[in-house]
Amino acid sequence: MQSNGSNGSAEEQPLTRVPRRSRQSLLAAIGLTIVATLAVFAIERVFWYPVGRWSLFYPVVLACAWFGGRASGIVATLLSSVLMWWFLVAPENERLRDGAGDDLVVALVFVATGILISIASHAYRRTAAGLARHYHHLQTILDFSPDAIVLKDRNSRYLLVNDAFERIAGTTSTVVGRTPADVLPRAVADKVRANETTVRETRAPVQFEMELADGHDVLITEFPLLDEANDLFAIGAIATDITRRKAEERTLRETMEDLRTAQHVSHVGSWHWDFRTNAAKWSDELYVIFGIDRNQPPTPEFHPVERLLTPESLTRLRGAMEKLRVDGEPFELDIEFTRPDGATRWCAARAEAARDEAARDEGGQIIGINGTIADITHIKELERLRKEWTSIVAHDLRQPLDAITMATGILPSLQESDREEQRVMLQRIQSSTQNLTRMIDDLMDMSLLEANRLKLERSWVDPETATREAIERLRQGVDNPIRVEVGGSPATWCVDAMRIEQVLANLISNAAKYGEPGAPIDVRLDRNPDGVEIAVTNSGQGIDPEELPHLFDRFARSKTSRSSGVSGLGLGLYISKGIVEAHGGRLWAESVPGKSTTFHVSLPAAEARLRAA
Repeated sequence: MQSNGSNGSAEEQPLTRVPRRSRQSLLAAIGLTIVATLAVFAIERVFWYPVGRWSLFYPVVLACAWFGGRASGIVATLLSSVLMWWFLVAPENERLRDGAGDDLVVALVFVATGILISIASHAYRRTAAGLARHYHHLQTILDFSPDAIVLKDRNSRYLLVNDAFERIAGTTSTVVGRTPADVLPRAVADKVRANETTVRETRAPVQFEMELADGHDVLITEFPLLDEANDLFAIGAIATDITRRKAEERTLRETMEDLRTAQHVSHVGSWHWDFRTNAAKWSDELYVIFGIDRNQPPTPEFHPVERLLTPESLTRLRGAMEKLRVDGEPFELDIEFTRPDGATRWCAARAEAARDEAARDEGGQIIGINGTIADITHIKELERLRKEWTSIVAHDLRQPLDAITMATGILPSLQESDREEQRVMLQRIQSSTQNLTRMIDDLMDMSLLEANRLKLERSWVDPETATREAIERLRQGVDNPIRVEVGGSPATWCVDAMRIEQVLANLISNAAKYGEPGAPIDVRLDRNPDGVEIAVTNSGQGIDPEELPHLFDRFARSKTSRSSGVSGLGLGLYISKGIVEAHGGRLWAESVPGKSTTFHVSLPAAEARLRAA
């Protein structure tokens, strides 16, 4: 049997019976031998005696060995010897009454020569068949290659080409035996010829790119084939179609250029930190933002940025980076730095763990961080100007308001009690003064919050006592009844009681203003070892779900508050949230439109703080 398309002869296989082809070869050998014997009878007198007639059988033996194989050649040799001896040699020796010594020697020489011819012919045929088979296999492999592969002799004539070369060259005629000048366009052929000369002179491969007439780009590698004496006997070439790769490279370059342009316009730089190599990569814009030399490479510590940051910014950045590396928690913070040219700048640093699989090790630990840095100096400058304006306005308004407040406090003692009109006017002045004072206080608190300068006078207090005392003081300014409910086990607070009362006043005041007139306001205090939660609930129109995320923004007012006709700056909830967060707590709202609204204040208790410490 044959496998993998091999052309091996039957003699190479273990057989249990003589194959059909071998039987046919033996029959052919026998037939040729008989024919040769008859020919000898007819023309024996023409040849030398006795060697001449034996030589007639050599072509028979050679033909049988060549076409039938080694066995056929040997059979033809032996059969020729027997027939020759039986029909010619023996009768002739008997007639002449002479010995068969010479004929026996000639016969033995014939047999030995025939066997050698059979063996040699078989070996040559096997070698030729093997070479043909290997050539076929090589050609098949080359034809399935997507790259064009050729082999040329020293005179640049093609010895071997594959199908891909014929497709790229666009030729349908025979290529073998021709030169590049006969097959390729002139410009391509000249380039190939020049590189072949370089290969011959340097005995080294040459690689170059070319664009063909049909628009395809190819990468051509010419290389020498050297013998044992380091003499060049052929030149090989491989041409790879790189049209798609070149298009992808152009697209990638355009994308990278667009990204660089976008980063330059937005003044945002990107970076990556690999923990394994302990190295950071920066985009070009990052060097521009920090004003440092592009040739000065960064390190994981952001050197030389490290020496540019203020001590506070450096501490916060290091802490955030370490927390991200350990816990995988993204961070976003503003950092201040001084450029080498002396300019003070601000930037927003954002970072998160790299999300691709290669960014984590086998244990799932983070080994890479991606981040961005945006120049926000202009935003910080605007905020500084706004804070200055807010502070100046609040300061300038407080002076006349203090004078009005003092005057309205003295006027009642100077007027007669029966002058009702004057009393009403004084009440209005006092009410307006209180409103203006509250607005100014809100502006001042907003300025302190945004400058991170809000100071808390903390003390240890009982949450229930502090809440009830604050509500009792607030009842005088609210017409709605306030119901208080306390639950949970006793706990202690370390808070600024006046600021917490300010938060409660704002929430209860909003509940009275925007809730159903005269409807009860429910205040529930829940205590547990982890914290204390206060919930303030009122009945009324409620708040639309899409407005809840923006309820605590600066100057934000809901549709309900705008439609109520109640004046206000929209700073109360913003300030309340800032106060609660300054205590380490959280403030949020829940609302059922058309039914109720609840504001929740959650503050950590003393036990929770001790456990955290």
